[in-house]
Amino acid sequence: MEIGGVLLGAIALLILDIRKHEKGLKGCCDSITAQKGLYADTWTLALSLVKVEKDLAAVMLEDENDPQWKDPYFLKLWTETLGGHFDAGVRVTQDTLKEIEEILSRVQQFRKRTRQDSFIKASRSAVDEQFWRLGWGLKGKDVLWELINTLRAQNQDLKNICDQRGAFQRTWRPKFRELKSYQDPDLLLARLLAIREVSKTLYGSLAGMSTCCCHRINLRLQFDIDETLEPVLDPKRVSPIAQTGSSPPAIVRSTRFRLIVTKEGKRDGPISQPVRNCSGTCIVISSELESEESGAGILRLKRRMTVESQNEGLPQKRVRFADSQFIETSSSWTVTTSGSGRVLDLEAELETKRLKTTSRFNRQPAGSDGAIITGKQRETTIATPPPKFPEDPTIPKTSIPPQRVAEIDSLCFLMQRLAPENSENHCLGRIKSCDTVRRHLIYRDQPSDLRTPRRMSLETILDEITLHELTFYRDDRLRISLTLSKSLLHLGSFSRSFFQERWRSRDIFFFRALQPPTPTATIGEPYVIPIFDKAPNSIEGEGDANDEALASPARSEQLLSLALTLIEIGFGKRLWKIPSQSKIREKADSIAEYMRAKDILKSTLLEREMGVPFAQVVRRCFFCDFGIDGGDLSKEELQDIFYKRVVVPLEHCLKTHLGGGLPYE
Repeated sequence: MEIGGVLLGAIALLILDIRKHEKGLKGCCDSITAQKGLYADTWTLALSLVKVEKDLAAVMLEDENDPQWKDPYFLKLWTETLGGHFDAGVRVTQDTLKEIEEILSRVQQFRKRTRQDSFIKASRSAVDEQFWRLGWGLKGKDVLWELINTLRAQNQDLKNICDQRGAFQRTWRPKFRELKSYQDPDLLLARLLAIREVSKTLYGSLAGMSTCCCHRINLRLQFDIDETLEPVLDPKRVSPIAQTGSSPPAIVRSTRFRLIVTKEGKRDGPISQPVRNCSGTCIVISSELESEESGAGILRLKRRMTVESQNEGLPQKRVRFADSQFIETSSSWTVTTSGSGRVLDLEAELETKRLKTTSRFNRQPAGSDGAIITGKQRETTIATPPPKFPEDPTIPKTSIPPQRVAEIDSLCFLMQRLAPENSENHCLGRIKSCDTVRRHLIYRDQPSDLRTPRRMSLETILDEITLHELTFYRDDRLRISLTLSKSLLHLGSFSRSFFQERWRSRDIFFFRALQPPTPTATIGEPYVIPIFDKAPNSIEGEGDANDEALASPARSEQLLSLALTLIEIGFGKRLWKIPSQSKIREKADSIAEYMRAKDILKSTLLEREMGVPFAQVVRRCFFCDFGIDGGDLSKEELQDIFYKRVVVPLEHCLKTHLGGGLPYE
């Protein structure tokens, strides 16, 4: 009996110790869970510093293979924002967590094996195992608590690093865009708006040509903007410089539009269907500024301007215009005038940083050197025109007298002049212009003839990518998105433009056989087919346009069209093929499209696919959220903001992806 009492007492003490061990183990697990939560909160805070939203941060923390972790833009921004100290702290903290997990895993294994047998029937090995657990409770628990305290200190260090970087961001933010190699955005916007004015006259001139059912114009969107534009300050063609907004006024002396004229038979289906059996001809329309006196020609005069000392100590030179405007600069200039003295062009001989233009109200006689010294003045600052780019060798450099150029009044007549025997690179004719100041000359382009151009819409290409599980490269996505945004500004921001008001991906075309694939351009350049014989608001295949316009929830139809197309480009799928929680069935209704796209943007999936800046651009266009009233892209105020908050960020996204730029802020 005494032996039995001692044995039962020992067993009772053992059970009591095991229960204490279980209670201590539970306390350790609770502390570890709390520290893991603090670790996750620290990561969420760190991701917020690199502009990752909370929902997306949770997804990234759960999946270490999330595409966002491999995004070059994200990795560069992460390193610049948090530095190497945070990454080093994360590695140490992860090692501590790994040790804790190993101990807990070992304990849970012993615990599971012990529970498989009844304690009453326990063998000696089971009793030894229980004593081992008791020993762990006395010794191993201390090791685990030391690791927990270490984890607590490491979490606090990571939190301190995030707080310091966050405070640093609030007090000073690096201005990534202020680089000497970047061109001034105000000047680039002025050049795009100058092309917009040329596009309006070209559209009116093409619309005035006789239509035919056998030929169709395909206008390339990415034409040579950076190679051929020359800003022109012409007082008689634009409003006074001092009266404009933030962008300097300009007109272009010459620019080129590249087209493919396709010969097509009668079509039963819509234009968006692929065209495989047709022929095409590549041409260039060169829009040039005509001088007022064609007989006098254009004179190039070089002159030194008045040198005056300024507050900065830099010499300044001035040139006076006919309407008492003058320009101050620190370099020599070449002035292009007509025979009557009208200023047509102004070119910098040396690169300058800024130009100052002053408009006078009280006209004062100029001195012998042409400088104006006194009088009431208004001033604004504009950017210097960039140096000239190499000219296109396919376009003749000599000016062609207007009387020697045949007038093209129809596409059929143009195709007759494109006979094989006339394969030389000469002017084929000119389009009758609705603007007497400009003329539109037509030349051949290379390659000249396309036997099987195979035109496909972007919508069809997206279907092929989804069906055959092809790769839509990120280079193509960013490049096409940037091209569409630029082109919408200078080709679609006016009534009766090259873009239909409610265009979609089915209205953007590519000629797959036109050029071989390259590492950064596997699809080619996008084209649009302007429709000159329909009302500006018409849509092929839809009902009454007025009813559709009243039902549309968009503030700007053009910007909504751009946003919907960018969403499809970002995912590489058509809108209705993108995963969404929306229960709306696929329809051709604009409200259904709007609600479907809105639901997709709420999910933050676009950030995971294309990055945060790209998704922000899409949201601005979709909701027309630019901080101003109205969504009319023909207004100068919206054009200015659209360029700076849509075009510029997309440019930076592409440069960053290709490794040639810094992240956009």
